[in-house]
Amino acid sequence: MNAATNADYLVLTHAPTEHAFVLHKLSPVDDFFEVVDGDPRAHDFPSGVTHTVSADYPHNMTLDDVFRSPQLVFLISPRLKAFLEERKVKEVEFLPVTILDHKKLPAANYFILSPIHPLNCLDEAASGAKPNPMAPSQVHAIQQIVLKPGSVDPEREIFKIDRMSQHVMVSRSLAQAIDAAGFTGLAWTEFRDFHRS
Repeated sequence: MNAATNADYLVLTHAPTEHAFVLHKLSPVDDFFEVVDGDPRAHDFPSGVTHTVSADYPHNMTLDDVFRSPQLVFLISPRLKAFLEERKVKEVEFLPVTILDHKKLPAANYFILSPIHPLNCLDEAASGAKPNPMAPSQVHAIQQIVLKPGSVDPEREIFKIDRMSQHVMVSRSLAQAIDAAGFTGLAWTEFRDFHRS
């Protein structure tokens, strides 16, 4: 099997459709930072977790297949979850969350897309990465994403980088399949175009 390269992956990006709900606040979950960090939580994730929508956008009432939460995770629809399960993606958990509408009534059952066991795969020097002064374990500034050669199993179609855990990486082949299936609320950024200052 050929080793995966930088060109084989894209960064998942939120691209809401017109009038889509704008997420506001996730109900409290103990040690939620573990979800953001990519630690397994399916075994103890609580039931009844909800996510409100922003009152600043009262006319936005559409359900996309992908939402980005201010709590630094992606929520996906049951339809996209089923698609990924049929694809048999590895090392990914789907944590249940109910989206509440503007009246605080259930609008839909969604799932946090939670890739677990982040990979130590970032070539920090080649990426121009600098640590976050407030959280040195995380990368803050970066010029592009460059992977260490041979550091990603080609069978890992969705993963997190261990010092960039708020971002989700997706194989190009899976991204193309997702686009072909017509899922909404998402877009992709090339590794070479991903940068933060």
